[in-house]
Amino acid sequence: MNVYIASFYQVRNMPTSMLPVSTAVWDPKWFHDGKGNNHIFKDKRGVINGVRCLALAPTESHGVTQACSKTCQYKAQAPQGKCLFLKSYRAYLSTIDFEMLMKALRASCEKTHTADICLLVYEAPDNLCSERGALVYLFNNHNVSIKEFKG
Repeated sequence: MNVYIASFYQVRNMPTSMLPVSTAVWDPKWFHDGKGNNHIFKDKRGVINGVRCLALAPTESHGVTQACSKTCQYKAQAPQGKCLFLKSYRAYLSTIDFEMLMKALRASCEKTHTADICLLVYEAPDNLCSERGALVYLFNNHNVSIKEFKG
């Protein structure tokens, strides 16, 4: 199983061999065909939509500060660790049982007959205030290569 990361926008370019998995607190309505967060379906191309990984969702219940906004004063300093949202999200991710996470992701692939996982975030790769960096760090820190999906 290969692990990729992409924005929700890129789901439309994914092959049927890839399972897009949301890491967001709130998914776009189209990701669940407008039928609620628990609805999973295949789109017209056969790509499964609606799968979520709540363990990777940055929520206040996980201790993640919901302080990020378009007016964030630390936006330009996100990589230096001054953004409260990214700092708390990365701290939360360090508490995850990574082996259990990988076991669950592999099981999702097996259940859906897909070969690869693609973690979905809202932000584009060049957005410094994205949880993408924290997710990449988590996987790389456990010697799991995570690639940007370029479909």
